[in-house]
Amino acid sequence: MVSIASGVSILPGSIKTSSNMKQKKKLTKLVTESTERQKTSFGLKNLTEVFWVDVHRAEGRPLNVRLDEPLIVASSRLEVVENEAIRIELSNGCVGWGEVAVLPSLNWNQANALEKVRDGCEFLGQGPPLTLNLALDQISKIVPGSEFASVRAGLEMALIVAVANSIDVPLWRLFGGVSNTLSTAATIPTTSSAKAFDLAAKDRKLGFKTLKIHVGRGLDTDIEVLQAVRAAHPQCLFILDATEGYTSKEAIDVLEKLNDQDFSTRQIG
Repeated sequence: MVSIASGVSILPGSIKTSSNMKQKKKLTKLVTESTERQKTSFGLKNLTEVFWVDVHRAEGRPLNVRLDEPLIVASSRLEVVENEAIRIELSNGCVGWGEVAVLPSLNWNQANALEKVRDGCEFLGQGPPLTLNLALDQISKIVPGSEFASVRAGLEMALIVAVANSIDVPLWRLFGGVSNTLSTAATIPTTSSAKAFDLAAKDRKLGFKTLKIHVGRGLDTDIEVLQAVRAAHPQCLFILDATEGYTSKEAIDVLEKLNDQDFSTRQIG
């Protein structure tokens, strides 16, 4: 190599000036920034139209988890969660997992959910390659409506995760790229006021600012629980989830009483 004072370096087969190097660095920076913007703006809608899904294997399996404490929601008492896990593997080897939440009722249980999961997996595993949007459309036809919403969500999520893994793009970016952080609420299940106090105090230490509280057992009992939660976490925001445990009048009565006590509330369910 011969170095010349003018800033030209002569290498075998190449000539580069310091000016050219600066331009190259600037161009590299612009390309990198552009690529990052493209990754951020390349959302799920675009991907569904251009990505071809070729499923190698799709399967569902029971996902049973015993709870540390019973979960009481309205009139239901759950001691064991009996959900369904869905695994989808594409022909490129990338895998995605989804979960089907099962809240047992008279006409719905884990066996029913598994049957519908198998229908969806059979279509995905035996069908021809499709664009992602067509695959999602077919899933919605196999498990339509609100009755099978949890099965549809599990199948869709497993498929989308497998696709996201194929292009090495995290879901937070694929779903809009607004932020890589997420704020969520902690849940206080149906329980005694003393236990609610302990749970709220624990959630406060963990940094939760919003608590979703299951109510619907009666005005006096619910108010007692909410007062205990407020004592443990005075600054938290409440989300009240009665799971259809209130009549319209009872819901208004609860909100009015909480308003009289200067509670910050947002009611759902």
